Amino acid sequence: MNDKTKPVPEKPAARAAEGNVDQIRDILFGGQMRDYERRFEELEERLKRDAERMRAEMSKRFDGVEAMLKDYSDRSSSLHKRLETELKNSVENLSSGQEKLGKALRAEAFETDEKNEAQLSVLRDRLHKLANETADSMRQTQDQLSATIERVGANLRDEKVARDELAGFFSEMALRLTRQFELPKVKA
Repeated sequence: MNDKTKPVPEKPAARAAEGNVDQIRDILFGGQMRDYERRFEELEERLKRDAERMRAEMSKRFDGVEAMLKDYSDRSSSLHKRLETELKNSVENLSSGQEKLGKALRAEAFETDEKNEAQLSVLRDRLHKLANETADSMRQTQDQLSATIERVGANLRDEKVARDELAGFFSEMALRLTRQFELPKVKA
């Protein structure tokens, strides 16, 4: 029979020591790890809530501006149609002496159109500026949140004990307790 294919049985003492190390690790650091996990979850939830609140607020603002523009456009269109209708009716019903009135109404309609276009242009510029400010604000908030997450992560990495070091420490302690670990002899 070939010795290479035969599995090497694990020693019961090694398994028990390994289980004890896991229990000791859980007793010493389990609470701290659960606290870290809870803090990460709370931070993540808070970030999600803030981002959702910001999205809702921006959506609400955009909806308000959009409604305002639509209302203004509807009123302008209604006024324009009314002026056009009045002008058409006036031209049809008036005699040649009343053509001056028709020209005045046309000039007023043209002037109103120009004013409306100018006001619409101003509103478009304000909307564009508001959109840029909102995007900048969201970008800054996102940068701040990212920096906070990185800072918290760095703090946690600095504070926690490396698992490899902890495992080595407990392994050495288990070997010393079972007297399987020999210290180097000191020369006299």
